[in-house]
Amino acid sequence: MQLFCKQIRSLDIQDELIVEGIENDESAESENEDSDKMAPDKGKKKAKATDKKDKKKAKAAELAELKKLPLEDIMEMIPDPKEVIFKPFSPGRPREPKVNIPPNVDATDPLALLDLFIPSEMYTTIEENTNLYAITNNAPTSNSRYWRPTNENEIHVFFGILLYMGVHKEPNFLIYWEKGNENAPSHAISSHMSLNRYENLRRYIHVSEPTQFPPEPRTEEEEEKLPTETLEKL
Repeated sequence: MQLFCKQIRSLDIQDELIVEGIENDESAESENEDSDKMAPDKGKKKAKATDKKDKKKAKAAELAELKKLPLEDIMEMIPDPKEVIFKPFSPGRPREPKVNIPPNVDATDPLALLDLFIPSEMYTTIEENTNLYAITNNAPTSNSRYWRPTNENEIHVFFGILLYMGVHKEPNFLIYWEKGNENAPSHAISSHMSLNRYENLRRYIHVSEPTQFPPEPRTEEEEEKLPTETLEKL
């Protein structure tokens, strides 16, 4: 009911705007009448303007009639929802879905499908830039965080671990290397990469070529927050 009341009030505003537009069109038409006669192609434009003016007048008259009607009559003009015929949108001729995979790719091989999104050349680029970034960051060559150059195959494994973590989510990345906890799931990541090696790769992984020295090393507290932020970005 409130909606109909608002619509009736809007009729007054629309009526005034349309009538005002008609008056403006009439004044503009009278001012340009002499110039229209001088140009031979102005006749068509004038006819279009007249037709447009007639449509505006008809719309104004329709709105004026609706404005005079009481709410009860307007309610009676609303069709019964059961009588309204809904015509769903038709996208056209239906087509069966087709797999558009190159003929030289095995569609049953998940790694082959993944290579369509990340080609092997990309892993080589990441390998090179990660090693460069570790050098520019003065990666240690001793202690528990000993850095050794990575290779394309190891980058493959690292990306696989990230994908696995995205599917099997844990509150902390350290849980993936935990063993002996009967109340927690057992993950096989440790059989493919050690925790220290994962932390090293996570710290120095670099896609683009490093063009400048990195910022100061992160604190231990920042390192604790890094895995979650990095996984969300990836």
